Order: sequence, then C-alpha cells, then structure tokens
Amino acid sequence: MTTPEDIVRLGMSFCAAKTLLSAVELGVFGTLADGPLPLAELRRRTGLHPRAARDFLDALVALTLLDRHDRPPAPPAEPPAPSAPPAEPPAPSAPPAQAPLRPYGDAGAGREPYAGVNTGREPYGGAGRAAEAEGEAEGEGGADEEGPWYANTAGAERFLVPGREEYVGGLLEMAGERLYGIWGRLTEALRTGLPQNEARHGEDPFAAIYRDERRMRGFLRAMTTLSGPSIRALAERFPWDRHHRVADLGCAEGALPRLLAERHPHLETTGMDLPRVRDAFEEHVAGRARFAAGDFFADPLPEADVYVLGHVLHDWDRQTARRLLRKVRDALPPGGAVIVHEAFVDDDRRAGLEALLMSLTMLLETPGGSDRTIAECRALLADAGFTDIRAEPLAGAESMVTGTKPG
Repeated sequence: MTTPEDIVRLGMSFCAAKTLLSAVELGVFGTLADGPLPLAELRRRTGLHPRAARDFLDALVALTLLDRHDRPPAPPAEPPAPSAPPAEPPAPSAPPAQAPLRPYGDAGAGREPYAGVNTGREPYGGAGRAAEAEGEAEGEGGADEEGPWYANTAGAERFLVPGREEYVGGLLEMAGERLYGIWGRLTEALRTGLPQNEARHGEDPFAAIYRDERRMRGFLRAMTTLSGPSIRALAERFPWDRHHRVADLGCAEGALPRLLAERHPHLETTGMDLPRVRDAFEEHVAGRARFAAGDFFADPLPEADVYVLGHVLHDWDRQTARRLLRKVRDALPPGGAVIVHEAFVDDDRRAGLEALLMSLTMLLETPGGSDRTIAECRALLADAGFTDIRAEPLAGAESMVTGTKPG
C-alpha cells in the first residue's frame, strides 16, 4: 500500500464484491446467457427496481463483467451461400425510383430510432440521464423504453453462467448467502476466538447445513467450485499408475472421483460423504464412481490404496486432524498413500494472502480449524506415521502434501 487512495480502495473493496455477489444472486449472468437484452427487459427478468438498475448494471460494466451497447448488437454473420454459376447478364433497364430514406428502427410506429440517429435527445449521461432516471423511478421507463443493451463479457459467459463446465458461481452463491454476513462479525471473532455462525446459538454448523436440502446443495456446489482448478492439476501430477483404488473422503458432489475415472480408467474410484449427499453425488458422477455413505471419523473407511483429503484438515484443530490421519494410515496397505490438498499459508507467513483469509474464514466457521503452512502439514503427516512426505503446488494458493505408509 503506497498511497492513501490504495488504502481507501482496499477498505471499500467490499462494495465491488457485494455488487458481484448480488449479480449472481439475481441471476444476471444466466439471464444474459442466451444473448444481449435491453435494459427494460433485463430489469423485468431479474426484478431490478428502476431506480437501481442503471447504476447496478453499469457498475458491472465498469467491473468488466458486462458489456453495454447503445443499440442491439449485430447477430453473427450467416455463412455465405454456395455461389451459382454465372447467368447471362440481363438486358439494361431503367433504375427504380429511390425510396425516401428512413432512420433505422420503426419510428413510424411511435418508437424512437435507435441510438446514433439525431433525435434531439442528449447522449447517455448528464442532465438527460438524470431526467431519464427520474422517469424510471416513477415507473415510466424514461424517454427510451428499451434503454441500452447489456451482454455478458467473455469471462462472465465462461465462468458465471450456471451450468457451464467452468462455472465458479457455486462458491459465490455461498459467499453471498452465508460468508458475507458471517464476515461482518469478524471483529467479534477476533476478540473471542469463537465461530460466528450457527455455533453462536449452540448449533453444529455442519448439521445445520446438511439438514436443509437447499443449503446443503449450495454448500456442495461451492466445494466443487473451490476444488476445481486443484483437482485438475492433481489428476495429472500424482503417479496414479502405481495405484489401483482411490477414496476421496468428504467428496461432496464427487468431482475428483469422476475426473479420475475419466482420466485414469484403471482406477477404482470411491467418494465417501454423509448419507444425505448420495443423490447429489450420483447426479454429478453419473455412474463413473461408487458412493460410500458414512462419517469418516465414526465409520470404517472404504478400502483404498490412496486416500484423498481435500479441504478437510483445515476444518479441524491439530489434535483432530492427527486422529483422522492416523485412521487413514491404519486403513492403508503398506505402500499406500495419503494426499492432503487445500490452501497452504507460505512458511514465512507474509505473502499467502488467499490462504490467510481462508484461515480467517475457518476462525469464523469452525471451533478449531485453520489453514496451515506446508511445514506444519508435513509435521502432521510425520506424526501420524507417514514417510516419504512431499509437497507440490497445484493451483493458486493450493498445494498437495503426500505421504506413504511404510512397509
């Protein structure tokens, strides 16, 4: 931070974050997935109030998540038709009388021409914009009933449209619905060391999430989003050819078992999670992997020669994490492996901002969880009886730490 402006911008950055989260909640990007829409229609479909719509949508333009056009964007050009053999030239004829020129748009039907035609209106902005906004706030739609046209940018189309392969909105949905409010109580957590979620009222937060189908599905989607880049790297960088059976403990929708089954067909893949997760797992995996219902603390682990713990250990204090790792070691055959992947704080604790902020999220959400350094994770694995402990970066702040059961 080198200037006062930088510091103020950081302090106010929650405004931009909440603008994005509200856009995801209102379905703006999904609404525009089929193509650009005029302001009035986009406002109608997303439930935006006339007073709020322009500033909100133009803020998304400034954030480079939406594009804005003064007129309907031209549709993609049709491919040229196959050329016919040349015909004999027709006999010369007199040129037809020229029809009077009219502006683009059906002005004769009472509609204004599109932008770019001189109609006496002020350009977008200035006093004309203020008068238009006043008309919109009264429910009149302003001078131009359609307004400018909005479209997703390429990045929004790729990452923010529900159903797309690289959709990241699952995590943003949970951030808007859950994390944004919980982070508002960070100061209290810093003073007390206590979580600020359902635990404030004596309730187990995981039980509360899993009890409600809608909240559980949102949480599972968020975990799929969070893991996506890392599991794609993990599928390529671990020596899977040396192993035959893999179990993902706390598998959520089963993104990793599904990916491994596709990339490494020789593997027998299993996902373990609580019984209520089965339907979401089977919808996502579509028969490519097996589901094992159970609590990995209380129930026997499915047989495997590789166990994966993705975004699991940071939920728990050191003693509980060690207990789970020892259970994994006991279940493995000699030569079997454990993979721990999640965000890791850099060992110097100076540069790993993403992991440090995730660790503060664990403060807000769990009684004892935190994101550790790779050195701390290595020590946990060694204490649990693993050898040949290695670390390798995956994606962003995430790495994998692996260990082998001796024998």
